[in-house]
Amino acid sequence: MGDLLVVILVLAVAVPLIIFQKSRHEALIKEKISQIGGTYIDHNREIGLLGAGPFKLVGRGQTVYHINYRIGVQAKEGWVRFGGLGGPDWRV
Repeated sequence: MGDLLVVILVLAVAVPLIIFQKSRHEALIKEKISQIGGTYIDHNREIGLLGAGPFKLVGRGQTVYHINYRIGVQAKEGWVRFGGLGGPDWRV
C-alpha cells in the first residue's frame, strides 16, 4: 500500500509539471515568432538519438522543437532547444 501511495504522489506532481512545461514552451515559441515579425503556424517536438534538428548534442532534460511560421507570404522553419543553462537556444 505504501508503494502505491508513493507512485500516486509522484504522478500527482509530475503530470502537472509536464503539462505546465509544454504550455510554457508553446507560449515562448509564439512570443519569439511574434518578436521577429512572424506568424506562428505550428511546432512539433523533435526526438533524435544523437541530435535533433540543427543540434548535434541534445542532453537529458533538453527538449527540441521544430517550428513552422510565416513572415509575410514566405513560409519558414526554425528550431529551439529548451533546457540549457543559458536559456532557450533559438535557430529561427
